[in-house]
Formats: sequence, structure tokens, C-alpha cells
Amino acid sequence: MEVIVAELENGQNVKSSTDAISEVLPQSSKFLHNVGIMSSSKSSTRVGVSSKVQELQAQLEMEKQEKAELRLEMDSLKLQAQESESTMVKQSHEVDRLKDTLKSQAQQSEAAMAKQSEEIESLKKTVQDCSGFLRQMLTFQGQVPPP
Repeated sequence: MEVIVAELENGQNVKSSTDAISEVLPQSSKFLHNVGIMSSSKSSTRVGVSSKVQELQAQLEMEKQEKAELRLEMDSLKLQAQESESTMVKQSHEVDRLKDTLKSQAQQSEAAMAKQSEEIESLKKTVQDCSGFLRQMLTFQGQVPPP
């Protein structure tokens, strides 16, 4: 590993991370054996290790892509939830406003009915007073006998 770092510092061939790992990892067979890249037999070659590293890198990239897609989907769902919540709040305010309007109209209708009821009672009393007055006048003239 130190050799690769020294080569990079001296400006020699720049190697990809896959190439660098492929060169270093075969020297650490115990590590490779523990992570399942190298079998217990010492016959594994750099090509086998390199292909396993590339396979693991491809798997990592795929998982990163899936994570990014899931994050985008989650952000989209959060946005939809916020929009739904905003719509619900607006609708709730509209419902409250309509309830207040209906309550006000009901109170106005009750007040109008009470006023009409008072007017009806006043008219009934006026009719009774007029009827009594007419009877008295007719009785006074002798045309209608008292009830």
C-alpha cells in the first residue's frame, strides 16, 4: 500500500481505486479470506480478487442508486403530505366559515319569526278589540243580541 501511495506522490501512473485495491488486497490473504473474497487455497489470482472487488463495487453503486431513488420518492411523498395537509386546513377553515354563516342565518331567521309572531299576536288582539267594539256598537243600536 505504501508503494502505491509513494507512486502517486512521485506523479507516476494514477491508478483507479479498483486497481489499487486489487494490488494491495492479494497481499493480505487473511483479510480476504475473512471477508470471503479469497478461498482458503492460495491459488486465487489478482484477477479473481479484482473481479470480486468490482462486483462488490457494482453492488455498492446499485445500493447507492436505490437509496437515492428511495430518498426522492420519500421527498415526493413528504411534499404530497404537506400539500394534503394544507388543503385540509383550507377546507377546515372554509367549513368553519360556512358553519358561522349558517348559524348567523339561523339566528336571523329565528329573530324574524319571533317578530312575525309578535306582529300576528298584535293583529289578533287588534281584531279582537275591533270585533268587541263592533259588537258594542251593534248592541247599542239594538240590532245584534249580545253573545
